[in-house]
Amino acid sequence: MKWYDLVSAIIAGLIAVGLTHFILKNRPYKRSSQRWVSIIIWVVVFALLRQLLVPFLIMYENKRTADGALQKTSAFRALKQYAPQRYEGFLVEITDGFTANRTESWYVNKIANYALKISEEFLPRASDESVIRFLRASYNTIVEMEKLNPELGYYCLFVPESLSTVISSPLPQQTLDSGMYALADIVKSASENPKEIPIKPGALDDLEVIRHKIFKLYGDDISLLNSGLIENTEDRLKVCLITKHLFNLILELPQENAASVARHIYGMP
Repeated sequence: MKWYDLVSAIIAGLIAVGLTHFILKNRPYKRSSQRWVSIIIWVVVFALLRQLLVPFLIMYENKRTADGALQKTSAFRALKQYAPQRYEGFLVEITDGFTANRTESWYVNKIANYALKISEEFLPRASDESVIRFLRASYNTIVEMEKLNPELGYYCLFVPESLSTVISSPLPQQTLDSGMYALADIVKSASENPKEIPIKPGALDDLEVIRHKIFKLYGDDISLLNSGLIENTEDRLKVCLITKHLFNLILELPQENAASVARHIYGMP
């Protein structure tokens, strides 16, 4: 028996005892009559509670379970602390998934997509240190994905509808943890001490040099970075290659300039 069924049964029992006493008070009755009245009342009240109370208890249980699962990751702990309304909205979506009996792939896709949205929203105002840490973690994740399958690095940038089905083996836990810790730092620093998005004058020159180097190497293929979800395998591999090269060029800059360039790129509409 589920805990909410037990709660409903106990409440129904208490109500049945109370109503039986009220109905039969000051009236002659047999003990067997009292028992049958109590049973009938209990059945009716329990049925009503199953219809009216239990759905709310199930929703509460699903929400508590979803919250517990999300709080195991540092990024969502930070989001709950610094952006509680945003976290609550996502928690409701995950809870609805429990209610609708969604598949594992649905949860994987939902969380991965939301993690990308968090990075895009908070990184433009995050600290230099957290931005650099996030870039390194993102680069390492792409590399680890490519070790499983050369095409999988692309899914770090654009999450497909069935992410769990395209990854045959799990990523190393260290890679997952470093990515989540880096994202948590992004949320924390952007919330506690937000930076200005406008690029620093010196970093603007660095960005132009990077753009020139990338275009010289890849030409018009750099437009693939703005093409959204790509079906062609060859183009997906190009996107990964260009992105890794872009990350490397940014990380070669002095930390302040590198972070400023990254904030500018992530903050672009």
